[in-house]
Amino acid sequence: FLNPDQLALFNASFRVAVLIAFGMQSIDAILLPRFSRLYAAKDRVNLQRLIALTTQLKFWASVCGLVIFSVFGKDILAYFGEEFIQGYDALKLLSLAQVIRAAVGPLAQILSLTGHHAYCLFVSILSTLVMLILNYALIGQFGLVGAAFTVVVVISLESILLSYASITRLGIDSSVFGIFYIIKAALQPLKKPNTLL
Repeated sequence: FLNPDQLALFNASFRVAVLIAFGMQSIDAILLPRFSRLYAAKDRVNLQRLIALTTQLKFWASVCGLVIFSVFGKDILAYFGEEFIQGYDALKLLSLAQVIRAAVGPLAQILSLTGHHAYCLFVSILSTLVMLILNYALIGQFGLVGAAFTVVVVISLESILLSYASITRLGIDSSVFGIFYIIKAALQPLKKPNTLL
């Protein structure tokens, strides 16, 4: 839907923003075998703990990436050529999309590892359809920013649907708020003596 000039700008902005995702995927690749072992051992407590801590690491690292790209984004894009600075707003939106993805944790991987890959496929197909519709509706009017906004909406939709499945099907909150399960579990022994008094 983008003309060739806009497509080049979007491509450069996307490649810069995806640097955030590269770091997140590296963390997932290292920890996925451990997720699988904990799930197979039915150790939900340690699985929740590991996922929550992983998500915290990925989320705050992605927030740092968003801040860096917001502050230095124009300078970074200028390395591709001065005309690529026009992609700055798209870069910020695409970086925000990576922060949203980091905030919900490795949902697709966890659901796929635990036998819910058909649901992941459904979400992927639905997201693709929404992306096509939004691209058609937004790119004509908003151009590059419309395309980047579409990515934010689609990743948000995927995140909501996969988070819901993770909580309802697995009983695991892989989002950035999953840390509260760890805090609650840590405080549990402290509450027991109080109930006896």
